[in-house]
Amino acid sequence: RKHDHARGFFGGTRGYTLEGRQEVLYPFLMSIPWVMTFIHGFVFYLIVVLVKWLVVGRFREGPVQGDWDRFRRWLLERLTTATTFDHFMGLWVNTEVLALWYRLLGANIAARVNMDFFGAVEYDLIEVERDVVFGSSVLLVTKAEGVSKKVVLRKSACVLDHSCIMPGVIVPEGALLGSFTVAPSEQKLEAMTVYMGCEKGLCVRLFQRPLLPGERIVGERIFVEDSSTSDHESLRNHSLAVESSTALKQREMEALAIARHTSTFWFVLFNTWCVMCAGIFAPFPDMVYWATIVIDFEVYDAFRDSDLGEVVSVSLIGPIYVLVTFSMLAVICGLKWALIGRWTAGDRPYYTWFHFRWAALMVAFSSLDDLVQAIAGTGLSVIFMRLMGAKVGNQVCFFGHGFEYDLLHIGDNVCIGPDCDVTAHTVENMVMKLEQVRFEQGSSCMGGSVVMPGGMMEPWSTLIEHSQVLKGETVPRATTFGGLPARLLRGYSWQKLPPEGGVAQRFVELPLMRNGTAGDHLLTLESRALLRDFSMLGSATPMRPESSPSRSESHFERIP
Repeated sequence: RKHDHARGFFGGTRGYTLEGRQEVLYPFLMSIPWVMTFIHGFVFYLIVVLVKWLVVGRFREGPVQGDWDRFRRWLLERLTTATTFDHFMGLWVNTEVLALWYRLLGANIAARVNMDFFGAVEYDLIEVERDVVFGSSVLLVTKAEGVSKKVVLRKSACVLDHSCIMPGVIVPEGALLGSFTVAPSEQKLEAMTVYMGCEKGLCVRLFQRPLLPGERIVGERIFVEDSSTSDHESLRNHSLAVESSTALKQREMEALAIARHTSTFWFVLFNTWCVMCAGIFAPFPDMVYWATIVIDFEVYDAFRDSDLGEVVSVSLIGPIYVLVTFSMLAVICGLKWALIGRWTAGDRPYYTWFHFRWAALMVAFSSLDDLVQAIAGTGLSVIFMRLMGAKVGNQVCFFGHGFEYDLLHIGDNVCIGPDCDVTAHTVENMVMKLEQVRFEQGSSCMGGSVVMPGGMMEPWSTLIEHSQVLKGETVPRATTFGGLPARLLRGYSWQKLPPEGGVAQRFVELPLMRNGTAGDHLLTLESRALLRDFSMLGSATPMRPESSPSRSESHFERIP
């Protein structure tokens, strides 16, 4: 048998021995994850670029004419929505490399853009100016009703997670589109203004961000009348006419982030850090597979003098795979506690040490996507969240995805559906904001919905599919909310609540106005039926009175 094992790869006696074969085979197998992640992805990307310029050609504004025009759009869409393309582009998030890949596809993207992977087809009709910040899963649509129009993002604009920009939209300088915002073609956006959601086909205007002394808005741009002093000097002037100390602190952190963003040293250092992290962590999922094969080879080699070698190696390949998978999970868990420790609430600007660690851990966690999806809805997902620092109660069903688990609180009997985002951070003008996310006992967050940082679902409340609870706001006890932004839904039956302390609940609390936090003013009603008849948050309720659009008020309309 020893003589048989010394045969070559194709059965001859000349060639490698088993030991010699391992010296060549093992390094080859362990290099495959990097080859498949980077080389295979890059080759596919080059094919897409060649097809774009040799077959599809350049896209231009105007009506789509003829079958060929439709076919070339369809062809490029098939290529740019392929899984291999998505994975390859996702490797370069937060780096200038991703901007380069989009430029080669025809997009006009300026330098120093904080990039994330976005969905598009007609890249020639996309224009992005410098200092723009992208969130994840943004969709830039350039064709609707058979007509193609350009999409423009002006300097320092922010387009956050899951937002959609329709054809012909210009996002002005300093404007911010919050998570799950839809910007329609017929709506004209304002500079330095925050928008979110979608109501009656329009995104909702929340408020205008304060301007610094000397700044004024002219159309889509912000002009500085006196540029003799730097941003840092202006921000430290105690005579600043900003609305609050919170706004002043926000602008100070933005100025620090922008100063480092424009610094060649910090910009190159951060890009190098992100690329290095991608090189280390992105191949992890494939590495688990090939490490399993290598270990199984060693098991077979250990039993090579026995007739049971094949049986043992085949029988153990499943348990070995599970063991290697959970070993990778343990490595990521240990990395989280080593790099971050416990996540805490607060604001941090870009290009600080916290931002570097946050970006590295984000890349590492993305390698767990398949595993987290596989254990979703099981007790293993609850154990995983607890290991990451989350406070999770009993009888919890979790299908969502999170990141800053120390800031996640889930009570007993909570159900969180597929694709629910429970991450505890937002990014506004290169400032990361972390707040706790709470799901109290019996609450249900249905598929595709999100509770923003600082948001809370009170006991036995329900958030229906594809809805969003804004930052700092609360879904009241035993109510059903939905929409972008979420509001009270009429026509839903009120569920019977369990007693608290032996006394049946006869009231609900409803936030009316927010002065910095949700729920500062509460209305107590003796009957839930009365609340249902009030219909104060029906489909016809405006977001805020048109006469005072800048008032600090939540999307809950005040009851007369």
